[in-house]
Amino acid sequence: MLRAWLTRKTLYWLVPGLALVTAGGFWGWKKFSAAPAGVTVVRRDLQELVEVSGTVAAWQSVTLKAETTGVLKQQRVPQNGRATRNMPLLQLDPTVARLQLEQAQAQAENAVAQARTQLDNALATQRETRRLQGVALSSLNSRLEKAELAYQFLQDELARSSKLQDEGAVTLAALETQQQQLRQSKLDLELAKEELNRAAKGAELVAADNAVAQARTALETAQRQGRTAVALAQDALNRTTLAAPFAGVVTEWLAEPGAWVTPGTPLAQFQTLDRLKLTLPVDELDVPKLSVGREVAIAFDAYPDEKATGAIVHISRASVLGSGNVQVFPVEVSFQDPAQHIRPGMSADARVVVQERPNVLAVPLGAIQREGGEFRVTVLKGRTREVRPVQTGLATLDYVEVLSGLEEGETIEFTGAAPSPKPSR
Repeated sequence: MLRAWLTRKTLYWLVPGLALVTAGGFWGWKKFSAAPAGVTVVRRDLQELVEVSGTVAAWQSVTLKAETTGVLKQQRVPQNGRATRNMPLLQLDPTVARLQLEQAQAQAENAVAQARTQLDNALATQRETRRLQGVALSSLNSRLEKAELAYQFLQDELARSSKLQDEGAVTLAALETQQQQLRQSKLDLELAKEELNRAAKGAELVAADNAVAQARTALETAQRQGRTAVALAQDALNRTTLAAPFAGVVTEWLAEPGAWVTPGTPLAQFQTLDRLKLTLPVDELDVPKLSVGREVAIAFDAYPDEKATGAIVHISRASVLGSGNVQVFPVEVSFQDPAQHIRPGMSADARVVVQERPNVLAVPLGAIQREGGEFRVTVLKGRTREVRPVQTGLATLDYVEVLSGLEEGETIEFTGAAPSPKPSR
């Protein structure tokens, strides 16, 4: 794969996509090759490939961790055992959590009972205050009526006495006495009205109403706080049972019964093995050639004779630091129905065909020289040598497509070993 990576890096500098073979290499070949060899220009089927080694992974994989404190009591599923979604996998000792739930329930019931008693007392006080206010208002209304009648009677008497005084039938002293009685009656009437108005406003009743409102609020608060405390305690009890987040396999237990765990303690590795994916670290030069949905051929290092087919499902938009401190772009390939012996963590090679050129003229990659801005080959005609410019097309790891400048059957100079006519995996 290192050779393939280096070659892809080299291909980047060719036009378009052709490997850079410098003029220095060409002259070095001329200097040290005493007897130049030739290769015949023929038609071939070319493929541009992206080949990357990656790692098989479960489509879903999580490390299950403790969510509460306690002693690990029981593993309900053996290692490598399967579980359906929400199936209990592990049990912590629930004794403490159950006692805390019972305590929360008792405290909530007690607080609600006390608040309800206070409300009942406030309601009783309110009823009594309203009754007393009714009695007081009735008495004050009766007093006001009597004061009004007395005032009206004294007014009438004073008017009659004034006429009689003019006739000499009533003395001036008697008239003044009646006037004094009328003034006092008016004061009594005004006082009765004031006391009735004050009683009608009901300061005591307002206080009683406020006490009832406060008692109702206290009851609602006690009920709400009680429900919250019980729910939290119930949740803590529920967390003593660890359930499967999805259908999968316990591939490894990370804690044994009897262990004391706290929130965050790793307990198990849980994965789904019915669907696998291949994670590929793709070089930045190859990322533009790939697209979601493109088919991928997969070969496994552990089973070289076994092949699989997948499809690209995700191409990262950001790079990560890969092996050798090289920035790479993670690409995920999904493949369905993996064989039972294919497991997460295995190495595999992926091959993606990104371009194909059937039945085209092609020459070995090492037969191309670059001088200035041109690509050239050396054509052999008997004992003569002709340096000829060529126009190139698709370049693979071994061959280069020739668009113009050569004819099928011509012989060109090439000292290296002829590559395989078919791209290797």
